[in-house]
Amino acid sequence: MEELKSRSRSRRPYYSTDLGAFYHWLRAAHERPELQGLVACVHAFAVRSYTMKPDRRVLGRPVPGVQRMSFDTARRQTGLGVALLKRLIGHVDALSDAETEALTETTPEQLDRALEFWGGLRSLKSTAAALNVLPTQVKGLIDKGVLRSIRFGTALRYVYAKDVDLLLVEVAALLGSGPIDLVGRS
Repeated sequence: MEELKSRSRSRRPYYSTDLGAFYHWLRAAHERPELQGLVACVHAFAVRSYTMKPDRRVLGRPVPGVQRMSFDTARRQTGLGVALLKRLIGHVDALSDAETEALTETTPEQLDRALEFWGGLRSLKSTAAALNVLPTQVKGLIDKGVLRSIRFGTALRYVYAKDVDLLLVEVAALLGSGPIDLVGRS
């Protein structure tokens, strides 16, 4: 079955197409008692290897839960664009650019890791607001290495929220120790 799946040239692989005549024969005969072991094996393979909707039935058996999902489903679920979701998954799973571009589906676990990473980033605008500075000053902090940033194939940069939080703690500690001489005067 793995070999049949790997031979697929479809942009959106699907188990009934990839397994071809074998699957269609088994679907027609899936109730025969002597085939139940084979039916269980093919069902498990299809659920594990392909995008499924939870209300789907494979060979007369229900799908136990979403194992894989299309990026369109992930987009609707998260509100993030497909291209950004792919880049986030590619980053957190350390995929090459080619592997990232070739993604056609995701898993709930991949999506959770990507969303957790995304939640740890801030836009330049929100970073500027948190630091009470201008976005160009945030860029200066990035250029000086005070804040780390990341890009996802666009001109937009995102700053690591934990860096911003650490900087705010350090500034608060400085403010608590007395006046700060920013221009050479007390």
